[in-house]
Amino acid sequence: MIDNPLSYVLIRPNIINEYGVQEIVQHIKSSKTTDLSVFDPKKSNETGGKEWRVDKTVRDTQHIEMGLIQPKIIDLMHNVVKEVINPFYGVEVCESEVPQILSYGIGGHYCPHIDGESLWQTPDGELIWKKSTERDLSMVFYLNDDFEGGDFIFPDLKIRVRPEPGMLICFPSNHHYKHGVDPVTKGKRYSIVCWAKVKGFPTLNDQNRELSQKYGITINN
Repeated sequence: MIDNPLSYVLIRPNIINEYGVQEIVQHIKSSKTTDLSVFDPKKSNETGGKEWRVDKTVRDTQHIEMGLIQPKIIDLMHNVVKEVINPFYGVEVCESEVPQILSYGIGGHYCPHIDGESLWQTPDGELIWKKSTERDLSMVFYLNDDFEGGDFIFPDLKIRVRPEPGMLICFPSNHHYKHGVDPVTKGKRYSIVCWAKVKGFPTLNDQNRELSQKYGITINN
């Protein structure tokens, strides 16, 4: 157990300047959107792979096509990682996923969830937390505040954050940091999300190998 989980939640205002925020929001308003899906454990167990489905009772979020603004957003992520995130956590991010721009309309929400781990049942019947992705750190950048509802929440940590334009929230992707988004009641809520892998942290393959050796079975995901 982490001694003080709150100390690993980084909240930093004005990471993106006003001009950068306006440029991204302008892009969002003229871009195509698609509904985002959630992991489907039942179907995944049936197929042996990782299956996904759109379920708006769990997640009502739209993905914004990045198009020509993608290089600027990726450069922004790299600079923030180098100048803010690496020094704060005392680590070296070695890889990041492609950022996603998200939109939450009226009723848009995301039920509390964990980005990088899920419960796994051992052959002995014990439930343990196990890496499900190569996500070690989660990053959220906010782009506007002209909406109602839509607070960012850590229910287990009793933290509620009201988004501000240009604000960054970063936190570990493990089960100590379950988080979600309250329903938007007015307007549209815009953000950028990204996940990073940290050099020297155990990988998904490392953990699978360790558990396979411990229990004498083959684990692939």
